[in-house]
Parts: sequence; structure tokens; C-alpha cells
Amino acid sequence: MGVPMDVDRTALPWLEHLWFGAYEISAEVLTSMSLPPFKGSTLRGGLSRALRELCCVRPKGSCRTCPLRTACVYSRTFESPNPLPWHRSPTAPVPYVIEPPQDPKEGFSVGEELNFGLVLVGGACSCLPYFVLALEQLGERIGLGRGKTKGSGRYKLKEVRQRGGGLIYSDGKFHGGRPQRADEWLKERTGGRFPGSVSIRFLTPLRLHFKGRNYFPGPDGFRPSVFLESLYRRLYLLAALYGDTELPPPQVPAFPDVPPLDARFSWMDWERYSGRQGVRMKLGGLMGEVALGEDYRDWFPLIYLGEALHVGKATSFGLGRYKVTKK
Repeated sequence: MGVPMDVDRTALPWLEHLWFGAYEISAEVLTSMSLPPFKGSTLRGGLSRALRELCCVRPKGSCRTCPLRTACVYSRTFESPNPLPWHRSPTAPVPYVIEPPQDPKEGFSVGEELNFGLVLVGGACSCLPYFVLALEQLGERIGLGRGKTKGSGRYKLKEVRQRGGGLIYSDGKFHGGRPQRADEWLKERTGGRFPGSVSIRFLTPLRLHFKGRNYFPGPDGFRPSVFLESLYRRLYLLAALYGDTELPPPQVPAFPDVPPLDARFSWMDWERYSGRQGVRMKLGGLMGEVALGEDYRDWFPLIYLGEALHVGKATSFGLGRYKVTKK
């Protein structure tokens, strides 16, 4: 039957201040399209360009010096400033996640479907109409992938649906929809009960940062406490930056350092092209599966929530995505 659902209000009281919307994007290919096997960076780059062209009133200027920085949808989502005095980084986690299709297929023909996901966090949920219009312009005017300057890579945005819910957008019309609070989403996702143990399978490369360095353990060296600390910090920052109340500096709990029930990981190299820097960058990460038992049960709410909001670095491209199942 599982363990009764009870989000620990002592360890995770901030969950009620974090909300998000998860959406499924469906498009129809209009001209031949050539995309890389992992499409997250391409989708992020295209959406960034389209949204900036849609919103920016000073296209040749810098977001950092723009007087409209705090009001502009593009600046608030893609160039998110850090207003938190206790967060040492000059930048902040962005309030969106792109979830590219899992299929590594590279060539798309006219009439085929291109489907992917989009998650918006907190106040960025009110920007959904801008994101939808930017995706529409990206497909009709700019294009995706190689050869787009010659007319390739065009698509028609067919519809946007709330994940697990109703229609949000189709045929140029919005049909409503609302984001969910994190604790509400958890209850729906788990059916109100947790299993005694869980298996976490990573769908995209996992890149963790620990004690100021990238965390690259060997096949048998994965520490769940490092994963949980990274996840806790990410979700707390999202709540503090984009939630509905001011939060104090995080008090990161002492997570169990018990070995997992099972862990099987390998390294996956992934390369992306940075248009801004004009260079190719390697962003490899861990792929595999880890099983956690009763010692980690108090943190199952955190683990399940990360399924929706990802964990680690480069989450905006879709990295750090995983699926939780009963072990």
C-alpha cells in the first residue's frame, strides 16, 4: 500500500511557496529539419532568439544596462538577475526548463511531428503567452537546426497542453490553465502515498556540483547525499527567487550518507554549440539508475519533485531529468 503521504513541514516548509506549470508542445514540420541527437540546446537557443526579438525594445543593447530589465519578459526569464543577498552567484537559476524529445532522431520530414516539453516556475508562469508566441515565430519565421537560413527547419505550432491536463493553446487561441503548487503536484503524482523504496532512472545526463567542483564519481562511487543536497539547493532557490514570499537563507539538512540499494552509472559525452561564444562545448554527465531505500524515505517528496524540475547543471537545456518508480 505504501507509506502515507506527508510532506515534512519542518524540513520542507517552503514547498507551499513554490509553484510551476508543465506543458507539452506539439508542432508539425513544414520543411525538412535536421536536428542533433540531443535537441535541448537547439530548442533553448531558438526560443531565446525568438523571445528576445518578440520582447526587446533595445535589441542592440545589453540586458544588464537596460532600464526595463526587471519588466522585460526576456530579461526576467533568460537573463535572470540575482536579487538575493545570501546567494553568492551573480546569476540565478532560470525559471524554465526545456524537455527535448527523448528520441535521438536527427532528420524530420514534412508532415512529421516534433513534440517537447516546457516547464515554467513561479512568476514566470504568467509569461506563458509570450513563450507560446515566441515558439510560434520560431517555427514560422526563424526555423530550427541546420540549414534554417535556406528555409529548412520550419514548423507550425499545433497546440500546447498542460501536462496531464487540458488544452492551453491551439489555432491562435488560449484556453486557460493554471500552474500548480509543489505540494499539490506531489499529492497528485504519488496518489497520496510513498513506496518503501524508489528507483531513480536518469533520462538525460546529470551534472552535479559539489564543494566548488564538478562531481564525477566512478561507477561505484555515487553518493545520494550529494544528489540530494544539489536538489535541495536548486528547489529552494527556485522558491526563493520565483515563489510568492521572501525566504531566508537555506538551512541545508544533513542528508543520510547511506550507500544506495543499487547504483549503475556510466559517463555520457554530449557536445553543444554556443552561438554566443562561437565555440563547441562538451557537457557530458552521468547516465544510469540508482535505488534508494527506507533511509531516504523522509526525502522522497524532494526526490519526486525533482522529477518535474530536474537537478544539477544545465537544466534549462533539459539535463538532469529523471523518472522515479517504485522499487
